[in-house]
Amino acid sequence: MRPPASAATAPRFDSSPLAPDFLPTHLRRAAIYRLRNRPEDAAAKLLTVIDLYQARGEPQQAVQVYPALIDLQPADVHLRTRFATLLLDQGRRPAAVAQYLALADMLFQIGQPEHALEELRRVRGLDPPNPEVRLPPGPYLLRLDRVAEALVEFSRALHLDADNL
Repeated sequence: MRPPASAATAPRFDSSPLAPDFLPTHLRRAAIYRLRNRPEDAAAKLLTVIDLYQARGEPQQAVQVYPALIDLQPADVHLRTRFATLLLDQGRRPAAVAQYLALADMLFQIGQPEHALEELRRVRGLDPPNPEVRLPPGPYLLRLDRVAEALVEFSRALHLDADNL
C-alpha cells in the first residue's frame, strides 16, 4: 500500500494535464517519486520526458535525462541500447562507446557472456583502432576458459597500444 500523497504528488495539484508538455514539471515529479522510494513511477516520468524531447526534435535534451533513467534501471538492456544509439546519432561516438562497454560489462555480470561478447563486437565496429574497445573481450574470454581466443584479443589490443597492457 502506498503512503498518502503529499501536496507535491497529490492528483488535485497535478499540473501535468494542464501542461503535459511542460517538461520541468515531469522532471520535478520524477525527482519526488525517487525521493519517496517509487522508482517505477520516477522511471516512467523520465521516459515520458525523453520521449517528448525526442518528439519535439530536441535529442540533445533527451541525452541529458538518460543517465538518471539508467541509474533507476541499470539492468535494462533496451534502455542502454537506445541511449547509446542516441549518442551515436548526436555524433558523440566516445560517449556511445562508453555506454556500449558498460552494457557489455553489465551483461557479463548478470550471466549473459555471449550477449556481452556480441555487444563488444558491435562496439569494436564503431571504433576499431581504440585499444579500450579491443581489450575487454580478453578478460571475458579468459573467465569463460576460452584461452586461445583471449590471447588473440590481447594480441590485437597490444598491437594497437603496447603501453596499455
